[in-house]
Amino acid sequence: MALSLGVSAWCFHAALYAGRLTLPDIPARVAALGFDLVELNDLFYPPPRLSRLRYLPWRLQGRLTGRDVWPAFQRAWVGSASTRRRLRQACAQASVRCLAFTLNSDFSGQPRQQRAALSYVAAGLATTRALGAPILRVTSDRREKSDDLASPGVMERVIVGLRAAVELAQAADIRLALENHWGLTTEPAAMLRLVQEVNSPWLGVCLDLGNFPPAQRLAGIELLAPYAIHVHAKAGQFTVSGEEANIDYPTELAILTQAGYRGPLVIEYEGDGDPTVGIQRAADLVRRHWPSAPA
Repeated sequence: MALSLGVSAWCFHAALYAGRLTLPDIPARVAALGFDLVELNDLFYPPPRLSRLRYLPWRLQGRLTGRDVWPAFQRAWVGSASTRRRLRQACAQASVRCLAFTLNSDFSGQPRQQRAALSYVAAGLATTRALGAPILRVTSDRREKSDDLASPGVMERVIVGLRAAVELAQAADIRLALENHWGLTTEPAAMLRLVQEVNSPWLGVCLDLGNFPPAQRLAGIELLAPYAIHVHAKAGQFTVSGEEANIDYPTELAILTQAGYRGPLVIEYEGDGDPTVGIQRAADLVRRHWPSAPA
């Protein structure tokens, strides 16, 4: 079967964080490497015009409340219509199609925080729609580990938040893809519960082939592959023979295709080397092991 490959903006994270690139630069970089599919990430969303002035009332609020308001202010950038237009134009000029917009969402909070989380999802959906992408990738919460799995109410709050987000997604005609990324979703069984409890065709899985802990990885991929609507082909280190040093790609891709996945794979190179080299090596790796016909 034919393989379709895209490139995530995360591949260029070092240059984006350092300010050598901005998110609107990414479609052209992807096109120059010979790809026509891209995934854009909210972590690198450029600030709107006059952002320093716009931040002043937020700083005042932070002093009055004693809270760090910068993350909330940064998330508010996703609501910038002018930036959406810039990103859409950048994709069009590079002849690159946006596969998905990724949102680092958190549905684990109390009611007031849930309202803010859903407002962020609404902004993310508007950006996704402006980009013509069919998928908005979301996360359950922002904890690096699943320590809160046993905390009373966390799982239930995330389920409630995801159900509300699904309603927004359905109204926007965009599917949500929950990634095995942080917090609750680092545990395959917990992630499966989230998807099954929400039980909606508008919520699927963004399956990252390298994110589960090594001891749970193959079992987790097998458990969640039937729900995959979007896939990240992660790579960081390569052996001398060109294999990924920590990810069993032959086995994982076989599991994925046997589960019936036929969509694109998005390369997510996270190594420290030149991303243009890492992306091409990851693409070669996936092409080498992608089954030529359904099993």
